[in-house]
Amino acid sequence: RSPASAKELQSLEPKSKLKVVELDVSKPELAEALRKADVEHLDFLINNAGISSPNHPNDPILNADAEVMKSVFDVNVVGTVMVTNSCLPLLEKSAAKCVVNVSSQLASIEHCFGIQGKYGGVCSYRLSRAANNMAMRCFAGELREEGFVFVSMSPGHVDTDMGS
Repeated sequence: RSPASAKELQSLEPKSKLKVVELDVSKPELAEALRKADVEHLDFLINNAGISSPNHPNDPILNADAEVMKSVFDVNVVGTVMVTNSCLPLLEKSAAKCVVNVSSQLASIEHCFGIQGKYGGVCSYRLSRAANNMAMRCFAGELREEGFVFVSMSPGHVDTDMGS
């Protein structure tokens, strides 16, 4: 959220190869922000942005609010796709060409029942993360012959503002 407060990230070595750039996935000025930060190439893009409904985790599909769902999709899906598209030219200059999408167990269609003690609910977040996983599959399919690697992974439950 703020490079200045990302102490552990800033402490990684070698500093000569590390740039921490604050990006807002809901803003279209991403490419310009990267250019201003003198980013010449990316080895890895880690898509970690994500929001949920204001009353998370109380977000049952039976009471779904269209505006809340659209807001969550705008950041979690559309934002991630736009960030990834903006970064593809920088990734293309690297041998790694790797995009990692931080997802959630809650997005798993096969394993979602009982995850984190839930059988339903959290619908805006779950639906958006499942769509985000499919977006990564679409990227992988369309760029399969270009040497890119796309990975969606769940770190498990994480103690964050949203996860607490």
